[in-house]
Amino acid sequence: MPVIILLKVKFWSGKREFKIVSYMINEFCIKVIYNLINLGPRIKKKLFIHKEIIKIKFSSKPKWTILISKRPDSEIKIRKAFKRINQFIHFDNLNFYNITIYDLVVPLSITDLRFLNNHKELIQHNPLPIPSMEVINLCNDKVLFQQFMEKFGFAAYTPKCSGQLSFPVIIKKREAEYSVGSEIIYDRNNFIKYKKLIQEEDYFIQEFIPGKKEYSTHLLFIDNKIHKSLTLQYKYEKSIHIHGKDEVLFTKVVSCPYLKIFAAILSSIEFVGICCIDYKVYKGKLIIFEINPFIGTSLAEFLFSFIYELNEAC
Repeated sequence: MPVIILLKVKFWSGKREFKIVSYMINEFCIKVIYNLINLGPRIKKKLFIHKEIIKIKFSSKPKWTILISKRPDSEIKIRKAFKRINQFIHFDNLNFYNITIYDLVVPLSITDLRFLNNHKELIQHNPLPIPSMEVINLCNDKVLFQQFMEKFGFAAYTPKCSGQLSFPVIIKKREAEYSVGSEIIYDRNNFIKYKKLIQEEDYFIQEFIPGKKEYSTHLLFIDNKIHKSLTLQYKYEKSIHIHGKDEVLFTKVVSCPYLKIFAAILSSIEFVGICCIDYKVYKGKLIIFEINPFIGTSLAEFLFSFIYELNEAC
C-alpha cells in the first residue's frame, strides 16, 4: 500500500517527488530483501526452540526452583523462554541468603561467578558447577588465555599476537565484554593514533582475522564432557568488522565440527560449567578469539534447554 500511494504522488507532482519516491521504493525493497534473507535463519531458530520445548514437556524430572543473577540485557529473553515451559524463575542480585534457598543458582556475569566462587561452602549442592578462580581469571584475561593456548599446544587455533603482523591489526582490552575497547588499526598512520593505548598494560595488539561469518559455541561442560552445545553463526556485511560492535545481518543456529577440539581445550583448562567460545573459520582453519567463562547474552533465549540438560545429567 505505501508504494502505490507514493507512485500516485509522483504522478501528480513532478521531479522532486520522483526522487523521494525512488528513495522510498529502494528502502522498501532493501527491507523486503533483508526480511527474506533473514526468514530461513528465523524459522530454523524457532524450530530448534520448539523442539527443545517439546522435549522438556515430556520430561519426568521434577522442576527446580531457580535463582538467576540480574542482567538487564538478558532478563527479558530468559523470562520469555522459561515461561514457555511453565518454569518459575527469580532474578535477583546474589547474596549470602538467597543463594542458599533455591535448588539452582545461575550466575550471568564474571562478578557473580567470583562471588559464588568465594562462597562455595554455601552452594555445595548447586547442580551447576562453578569454575575455580584461576580458571575464571584465565578465561577473562585475553593475554593469559593466549599464553595458555601457546603453552599447552593449542597455538595453531589462536591469532598471532607477536612477530611480523601485517595491517589491519586489532587492539583489544585484556579484560572486557562486548568488544569494549577494541579498535581496528588499518595502517601505520592509524597505528600512531593508538600508540599510547597500545603501550598500556590493559591493552594488547593482535592479528586481525577477516571474514563475514563469526561463531559462538555455548557449552555445558562437566566432568570433561560436553553435555549440551549450541552454535550460533553471525553474518556481517563486511569481512572487516568487530563482533559486538558492528551490526549483524542475521544470526542462525548451525552445527559445530569443532566440539572435540573445544573439549580438549576445556579439559586442559579444567573448566566446569557453562561457557561460550567465540571464533572464526579462516581459510578452513579454526581461529579461537576467547572463551567466556559465563553465560553469554546470546544464550539467553536458549538457556532453558541448557538447564533442562543439566537437570537430566544430575
